Amino acid sequence: MEALYWIVGFVILLVIEALTYNLATIWFAIACIPVIIIASTTSVSLPWQLLIFACLSALLLFLTRPLVKKLKKKKNINSMVGKNVMVVSDLSKTTVGQVKTHNGVIWNAIPEMNETIEAQTPCVITAVEGNTLTVKKAVGNL
Repeated sequence: MEALYWIVGFVILLVIEALTYNLATIWFAIACIPVIIIASTTSVSLPWQLLIFACLSALLLFLTRPLVKKLKKKKNINSMVGKNVMVVSDLSKTTVGQVKTHNGVIWNAIPEMNETIEAQTPCVITAVEGNTLTVKKAVGNL
């Protein structure tokens, strides 16, 4: 019967994770799995199950969350969309040019429309595909 409670807890934690995407409750959901197995195959008492759950949760949280946060930041390249850049070398649909971000990083870029954008033109990033930014001319100044 205790295994059923752990299964319900597991499902609730997964639903919370699916709704929030914070990578916070996933560690507790994963910790439920061994406890479900223990509760369904042995006669370990509830206090021991809770202790196992707490230890596994803490271990998973403290060992893996910093790594996942680091990987998540690296993959969040789409956060560049909407940022301003300055064209460094001319770009067109047939020629990949270069743009410079506010922090000085040079990126390959192509225009959003079938147009040529000359160097020193302020632009806005509209998409990121691989290592190439898609940009359009900015309205107003950088």
